[in-house]
Amino acid sequence: MQTLLKYKWESFNTFVMVTTGKHEIRKSSNILVFKTSVQTKEHIKQLRQLLDKEAGRRKWNFDLEDQDKIFRTVSTKVNVHKTIQLFKQAGFNCEELKD
Repeated sequence: MQTLLKYKWESFNTFVMVTTGKHEIRKSSNILVFKTSVQTKEHIKQLRQLLDKEAGRRKWNFDLEDQDKIFRTVSTKVNVHKTIQLFKQAGFNCEELKD
């Protein structure tokens, strides 16, 4: 039996299909997670235009309550290295967190 779980994040929805204990993410999207030095909503406002252009509008979010100040994005077109460079050019640290 398959169960569909829906996780709603601040700026986008991601659906994960759970089948016999294994997670299958829709093939059309990649979920990338980064540790950042972004600290405030003002910092996010500084990055908003760049992130909307790179990842797509409303396809990303931050978790500022997490100690790693997590940035998440769901996209078919996001490039990890380009995303890290984007943060660095804006004056922030960013590194990909892998499973």
